[in-house]
Amino acid sequence: MKISVFTLTTLCIITFLHVTGQTISCKIWKTQDYSKFPDSLNIPNNYSCDHCTWNFLKDEQIKNLNSYVAVHLTFSGLLDTCFFLKNKFENISLIKKSNNKVLHPYALLWEGESESTSNIPGDYISKIQYMTNKFRVNNYKVNIVPKKKYDLIMMFNEAEIGDSLIVENFIKTLIIK
Repeated sequence: MKISVFTLTTLCIITFLHVTGQTISCKIWKTQDYSKFPDSLNIPNNYSCDHCTWNFLKDEQIKNLNSYVAVHLTFSGLLDTCFFLKNKFENISLIKKSNNKVLHPYALLWEGESESTSNIPGDYISKIQYMTNKFRVNNYKVNIVPKKKYDLIMMFNEAEIGDSLIVENFIKTLIIK
């Protein structure tokens, strides 16, 4: 049996990816109500940010999201332990397969403003909300545990199967369903 260098290289790459356990899935999230989230949703919640101001959608504004397309990115087993968010989500790009047009998200489902559960200082519960691209950040670092599964749901003006999604220096994938 004759094995070429190409075959060996391909086998090594496939074996490497299998050993690392890397999983990336990207799909269009179809829903009638953007205020109801998937049950198994796990949004990164370990982050640090210098001089940041956030802008979250209010509950009554969520119904206006129907004019956007939601893209659901799920990942785990990555070797990186962090990624960054930039102003206006400039480092998150969707590249249209039809014309290579680059779009950035209008909003990202994120751990938002906290709600107090009592009068005890520090006693609060996080609220999952849509953070819009109208925020200002300086060094917004999101830490992840490599073996843990995470989800990001992003709202774009348009998106379809076959478009590319890139989180700068972190993930590059295709929308597959």
